[in-house]
Amino acid sequence: MDKIRFRASQVGKLMTNPRSKKDREAGVLSQTAKSMIEERFLEVQYGAREPIVTDEMLKGHIVESDSVRLLNEALPVSEYRQLYRGKRKHNDYFSGTCDILLSNAVEDIKSSWSLKTFFNVRENNIPDIYYAQGQVYMDLFERDTFRLCYALISTPDELLNGAERRLLYKFNGEESNDYQQAVQQLWSIHKVDHIPAQDRVKVFHFKRDEEYLTELKSRVEKAREYYDTLSLNMT
Repeated sequence: MDKIRFRASQVGKLMTNPRSKKDREAGVLSQTAKSMIEERFLEVQYGAREPIVTDEMLKGHIVESDSVRLLNEALPVSEYRQLYRGKRKHNDYFSGTCDILLSNAVEDIKSSWSLKTFFNVRENNIPDIYYAQGQVYMDLFERDTFRLCYALISTPDELLNGAERRLLYKFNGEESNDYQQAVQQLWSIHKVDHIPAQDRVKVFHFKRDEEYLTELKSRVEKAREYYDTLSLNMT
């Protein structure tokens, strides 16, 4: 059987460290890493993958093309961006499909859930797993630059209608003035077309980090060792 590879979107969990100093010094995998490896085991061995679907994820899927158009409008580059439709890439350690592949860079787009979540994105709070994802994309697609792009697009009505129904439930089904005010507030942070395009994108640049990739590949090797110890009836 081929060696197990890990997805670009997951593999950053291998870089989390265990809580105890003793385990860290011994190079023990963290519980977060082990849980990810166990999920991969169930998927590979039994075709079982637990679905995770949130409104945030649904929005990202629905508005993906709109986010690309916004990025092209607000921050154009020498090439016109379009969603990557090529084959999924893989090497000895990783697999993945990027959002946008350019001649000199690879890009990933995150469609923010709301005006507030977009505003709160700062360089100092970008999730480590996104950094890992970018490094893996550069390794897979042989690029030296990764751009993490956040786009703020109006949330589709079908998602907001569901949020309204949940609000109504919290107000015991009464369309009171307080409920109407809450609905207005909800729409105020989700309908953003009136905001200039250049104010609705944030782009963070990363260079290929060979030292990081070497450590990540080393942890993949450890992950494979743990993977080989797993069985469905383990106790």
